[in-house]
Formats: sequence, C-alpha cells, structure tokens
Amino acid sequence: MSRVHIVGGGIAGLAAAVACLQRGHEVSLYEAAPHLGGRCRSYYDSTLEAEVDNGTHAVLGNNHNLMRYLAAVGSRDSLISTPLSGLDFADVRTGRRWRFHPLRPPPSTRISDLLSAYRLFNARPAGIAATTLSPTPEAARVLWEPLCTSALNTPLAEASAALLSRVVKAMALPGGLWRGLKIPARSMNQSYIDPAAAFIQRHGGHIHVTTPARGIETSDARAMSLVLEGRHIDLGAADAVILAVPPWAPILQRFAIPELATSPIVHAHFRPPHPPPAMHDMQFMGLVGGQAQWLLQRAGILSVTVSAANAQLDPESEQIAAALWAEVAPVIGQVGTPLPPHRIIKERRATLRHTPAVEALRPGPRTKLANVFLAGDWTATGLPCTLESAATSGLAAAQLVPI
Repeated sequence: MSRVHIVGGGIAGLAAAVACLQRGHEVSLYEAAPHLGGRCRSYYDSTLEAEVDNGTHAVLGNNHNLMRYLAAVGSRDSLISTPLSGLDFADVRTGRRWRFHPLRPPPSTRISDLLSAYRLFNARPAGIAATTLSPTPEAARVLWEPLCTSALNTPLAEASAALLSRVVKAMALPGGLWRGLKIPARSMNQSYIDPAAAFIQRHGGHIHVTTPARGIETSDARAMSLVLEGRHIDLGAADAVILAVPPWAPILQRFAIPELATSPIVHAHFRPPHPPPAMHDMQFMGLVGGQAQWLLQRAGILSVTVSAANAQLDPESEQIAAALWAEVAPVIGQVGTPLPPHRIIKERRATLRHTPAVEALRPGPRTKLANVFLAGDWTATGLPCTLESAATSGLAAAQLVPI
C-alpha cells in the first residue's frame, strides 16, 4: 500500500488527505504551524473574549468539491444559509438598504445592469472585467465593483473577465445564490478543520503539527526522501508527496513556480457593548460605498472584511478599526457608540491578484517529479482563490496518485 506524504494542513492539504484515505492510501500530513487550517481557522482572542475566525469565508451550495469534502468528514450540516429571499445589502454612503436577488437589481440600477453579465460569458482569457462589462458608473459602484472585489480580491479595472464570468455563472446556476450564501454556524474550526482532523485520525492517518518540511531529495526525476525538521523520510517506490503550501514556500523553489502577484485582505472583529438591533444570532450583510464588502454578526462578534485592501496595510490597527467602526456603526444602529474592543487582522498575501496575466501563470498539479504533486487554491483550478478552489486542488492532486 502506498503512503502519501502531504505537506501543508490548510483546506487543500486536508482535502487531499481525506481524498487519499478514501482511495485506500495511507496518509501522513505535516504542518509547520502548531495548528491546522492555514487561513481557514478559528482561535480564542483574549481582547474580544471570544472565539473568532481568522477571516470570513462565505461559500455557495454548488461549491461541489468543498461540499464533497464536508460531507466526507460529516460537517456539511454545520453550515447555515442566508435567507433564500435574498442577501441584505447596505450602502454606507447613502444609507439605502435592499435585499439583492439574482432577478432583482439594486434599487439605484436597472435590470439591464444585471443583464450585462452576459458580456462576461464570451470573455477572452486576456479580457479585463471592467472593459468587458462596460458598466454604468452606478452599476459599477453598487454591483460589479463590490462583487468583483469580494469574489476575486481584485479591483474590477484589473480583474480577469473570464474568472469573474465563472463566479457569476456559479452564482446563477442551481445551488448558487438562489440557495443563499453558506457560513459556519459556529466557527471555521467547527465546520472545516476539526471534523477533517478527526476523520484523518479515525481512518489511520497521521497528523504532525509544528513539523516544517525543509526539502525533497531526488533521483531520476522522482522524489526519494522528504526532508523534515531534524529527520529524513525515505519514500517507497509507490509513495507520493503532495505539496499543499503557498506558492512562496521555500520547498517549492526547485519547481520554478512563477512569481504570482498577490492581493491583501484586512479583517476587523468588534465586540459591541450590546447586540445590534435587528441582528439576531447570525446575520450576513453586503456593504457598498465604503471600504468594506462584508459584515457578519455571529455570537456577539461583528466581523468586517475589506478585500483588495492595499490602502489598509500601512495605517496602524487602531486607525483602521476606528475608520471601519465609523463606517459600520450606522449600519447596525449604533451611531455614537465608542469604538468597542476590536482585533485587526492583516493578510498581506491573502490570495492571488486575479489579473489575466496572473491567471496565465497558475501551474497545474503535476511537477517535474513523477511522484510529487501540487495543491493549493493558487494552482490552476479555474477558480479564484477560495475554499472551493482549495478543496478542488486537493482532490485533483489526490486523484493523480496511482492506486
């Protein structure tokens, strides 16, 4: 029986591990950090006195490979959906609110602004989203720019039209936005990480945290051993390695991964002194007209997400928190409330910058070594860097390992 050594314990690595175990392989997973999950994890924050997610990740019901992963580990039912009647939005510039539905444009736009999505469907690989769509200024402000920035973490003026087209199609197809966005009921650990770790261990897999991989020794275009911190692991003739690590990881240097531009995300978590009115156990809301794109209230914590957040990288965390609180406080009915306890998380290299040039450089799962494969949301999955892309990449890598 072959053993698959998986380097990296984010969603891509965990999905690869689950798929390999299902295919009958033995699995060992190595994670350099003291915890699993990568960017998709939860932790206890002493300032907020609560468990918070590292960031907010909303998914669609037709994210098939992610849902397959959750079903395998038994946690698909731990996700809850936003209302089927539509997703609530607020314009922080005008104060206007509405409920967006695929057949209802925002109130300041027209149905033709929604129908312009059809221009994306014939987009060429080199096409830019803004040029392809050619939206009216108001449609760009309240619809296309927020959608593109949040989905691709890239401004509309730079983003790949072909990739935005895939996002729009996924939203419009059965199981997409018609069925609401899905969010963990409690935390990302509870939905995505802990059940996978339990599945791996229950099926005989081995998980090693705080175990960085340093390199790979090769011969005749094959990996012969995996070099970990302080030890070497010899690989059998049928063994394989899946590298589910970021594209800048040192272990990838030998594979000539092209330099892929990245884009930041900034998350702000607040603990308001009292629950916002009209926001109950959980509410997810889109924001336009300001810095942020998403607002999530859950279990007394208000989480705000700023995508393509280059402007938020240099200011001090206190300055960012004050600016975002001033932006969202009116939305939740807390004008004049002092800045509550907060935590700012800056992910400087959160995702790829999804321009046509970067899309053309994303590598596939195969490498020049016959028994080494790549996984990660940044590989060529045909999707933006999302949980679905990560799960897809892990499954693709696992399927390349011979049975």
